Amino acid sequence: MIYVLLIAKYLVNLTKDNLPIKKFLFVVIAHISLTLYSQTSMPISVQKAINHELKSWISCLSGCTTSSFHISDTTQMRQANGEEFAELDSFFAIYKPLINFSPDKRYFVDSYSYQLNLERKGDHFAANVEVDQQVFLYDTKNELSYSLFFGGTERWIDEEIWLGNDTLVLAGIEKDEKATRHPIFYIVNISTGEIIQYSCTNLLCIQRIDYGSPRLKKMKIEGL
Repeated sequence: MIYVLLIAKYLVNLTKDNLPIKKFLFVVIAHISLTLYSQTSMPISVQKAINHELKSWISCLSGCTTSSFHISDTTQMRQANGEEFAELDSFFAIYKPLINFSPDKRYFVDSYSYQLNLERKGDHFAANVEVDQQVFLYDTKNELSYSLFFGGTERWIDEEIWLGNDTLVLAGIEKDEKATRHPIFYIVNISTGEIIQYSCTNLLCIQRIDYGSPRLKKMKIEGL
């Protein structure tokens, strides 16, 4: 976008004595700028899903609308070693209430096992909490796991929602240099492996209230 504006300024200066051409350039540049802006904004369908399915998370934010989010980075899924899911039955016995399956049940996303390290203690669980968080995706058909996100005290994921069987949205927080909490979203396209990060262009959009996951609240966990 910055390059478009610089080129615009240069062309307008060249044609400052020719009013018709100057007006024409303004129209063309405005159209290009609007197109580029819309291409980087979050898809409307994703905005609607977030506003509908993440109401409790959104309610912890202030000065924020999903239309204010635009692409800030792109990365790729990375295949993980799969040790976390070597024994799925044992894994499910502890973490199944916390994982999130795709509609067709082929994939599940795990945002908690790496960080919490839960151990069953009678009628409750004990957590050995790590500072870092890693979010995994597991493909039950091919028995492969992928790393989607790695963060810690400065950046983390709070929630996930599925948009169909092969598209996943991660909702989280990223702190700035003043420790102010700004919301971020990641859209994961499992078919292509692309992960698109969306950040808010409104710096007043912040998380004012700590978010508590309903899934964690339903489990008896000591050490959180």
